[in-house]
Amino acid sequence: MNATRIKDGSGNDLVRFVKNGNVVVLKGSVNTGYSAWQNLDLTQGCFVLRRSPTEPIAAILPTGDLYLAGTISEGQENLSVPPGVHAMATKDANSNVMSYIDESGNLKLRGELIVKGIPYSLRNYTSDSYSPF
Repeated sequence: MNATRIKDGSGNDLVRFVKNGNVVVLKGSVNTGYSAWQNLDLTQGCFVLRRSPTEPIAAILPTGDLYLAGTISEGQENLSVPPGVHAMATKDANSNVMSYIDESGNLKLRGELIVKGIPYSLRNYTSDSYSPF
């Protein structure tokens, strides 16, 4: 599997940003929006993506939980990272952007978000949780 992998301290995969456009959250949950940031401790070995040295926009906790300051957009046909914007991007073999986290903490992907390895699509029915459709 060609993917950007975020691993825990033991080397186990927590989240995969796959080159087919899917994002797989293997062990945790997904939390979006401002309320997700309240009481979040980013000092305990988290993988943190920041807009500036003092402004985090996304984090993956050692438990595998994915926190985004923004929202999630699945099934985007064309993605491109704007010039000069610092983002985490996954590209396919032809250098096409397949998924990325933008400067506001929004996760955009051509594929689907797969939570806890469930092999079917999940759709966002509420602001902070995912349910199978």
